[in-house]
Amino acid sequence: MERDTSIEIALPSRDVYEAVDRTRLQMINDGIRYNMSDVDGRVGDASISACQMDMAIAFSVNKEDEKSSGEGE
Repeated sequence: MERDTSIEIALPSRDVYEAVDRTRLQMINDGIRYNMSDVDGRVGDASISACQMDMAIAFSVNKEDEKSSGEGE
């Protein structure tokens, strides 16, 4: 008997990617430095990694989607 080892990955919708891009640009415009390539991994007190920021934005956008569609309550 074969064991199913497949993994399903739910990719964010295009809206999430667009929201991430808009938010990243807004953060840059607001003066929050966004840099994932510093040698020591830090830019300043307001810096966060690209992965952390994208995850946080996607999470918040998904939460908003859940609220507007009536899910998650």
